Amino acid sequence: MMNSFDPKRLMLQVRIALGRASWAAMITIMSLVFGITPWAWYGVNHAALAKQEDNIRQQRLQSSAQHNNTVRLAGLSSEQKLDNFYRTLGDRSRSEKYLAVIFSGASRSGLSLDQGEYQWQFDRDSNIYRYQIHLPVKGNYGEIRKFCQMVLLELPFASLNEMNFQRESASDDALDANLSFTLYLNGMPATQRYGT
Repeated sequence: MMNSFDPKRLMLQVRIALGRASWAAMITIMSLVFGITPWAWYGVNHAALAKQEDNIRQQRLQSSAQHNNTVRLAGLSSEQKLDNFYRTLGDRSRSEKYLAVIFSGASRSGLSLDQGEYQWQFDRDSNIYRYQIHLPVKGNYGEIRKFCQMVLLELPFASLNEMNFQRESASDDALDANLSFTLYLNGMPATQRYGT
């Protein structure tokens, strides 16, 4: 027959053993406990520290790449920089395809996507269309973050303007989020862009 664990009995046995132990034995035991504790802590946290170091290395590489890109752009004329800017914009005639990319990304990220709100704006000074997209989504934080990263990577002319989160209860993993994206689109041929 197996005995069940009794914490009171265990504490009593520990107290009796400590009462019988000599001072030298107690000092030895305490030295071992306090000597092993830092090593145990280091072993447990070593993986987390290594991961943080990898993240820092990745950020430094990205920063270096961005710096090199900035240096490369510094050597361009104003007209070349403006041309690069307009080439980065999306094409207004493909806006439906961009929406398909967003909806597909939500599905791949595991999000439930409700019907959104869409609004066009045109800036006459820059000849750029802004397609604002407000999307209510439902999912966990990791899924929402993955979706936002996917949109910004696959559509480099998109910006994430706003994120609002709401949770029905503290124990609920699912979040209700409202995401606001803007797609910056060019609807004008390059020959008309500079007034030629």
